[in-house]
Amino acid sequence: MWIEVKKGLEIPFYFSDPGAPGQRGINENTNGRIRRTYPKGNHGVFIEFQ
Repeated sequence: MWIEVKKGLEIPFYFSDPGAPGQRGINENTNGRIRRTYPKGNHGVFIEFQ
């Protein structure tokens, strides 16, 4: 999927090394906030990104 996005938008994609969460700062912070707000088992909440 990311290949089609890369070609369509003509932007580079960068991926962090596995096991290196320090390279994913903003992503890890956002994931933590989402997990605190919507804990596991909360099936009544759906988030749709456009």
